[in-house]
Amino acid sequence: MLELSELILFNGNWEEYEEKLYSVFKSDFLDGRVCFLERKVEIIKEPKFKDREWSFWHLTSTGRIESEREPDFRKCERIGWIKLIIESFPHDNIISWEIVEKGRPRICLCYGDWEYLVILKKVHSRFILITAHPIDFKNTKNKLKRQYEEYLKIKKDENRL
Repeated sequence: MLELSELILFNGNWEEYEEKLYSVFKSDFLDGRVCFLERKVEIIKEPKFKDREWSFWHLTSTGRIESEREPDFRKCERIGWIKLIIESFPHDNIISWEIVEKGRPRICLCYGDWEYLVILKKVHSRFILITAHPIDFKNTKNKLKRQYEEYLKIKKDENRL
């Protein structure tokens, strides 16, 4: 079993908690180098909000309008998992498949029993971290399972040619 870091639990003080989350994010994605299958994984830095990179807010909050996003504590708690999942692939506890969204290939990495999802976008010789979040709803799990099964079917059909 892949050993993930402990959850970073909310301590009751949002400013302190945000600083702790950002220190993990900064260490993993700004100060360090993250690679997926020996290719660099980058984050989305702009537009910044409250002097923090776009990816940080996307990985710790939810909502469609940036200035109105709300903290998502389940996403926050797991921010330390993202780098480990990306860099541990291939691993028995991580499945992967490819989808195409907005004309670009995206790699889905799913940890555990459909527990946590990381999505990377392929761009030339590198990847961009798009999102990462717990998979909380049964309909979302079912949708992801269908994507994975369809991907496997396509790969199997390609191998027959």
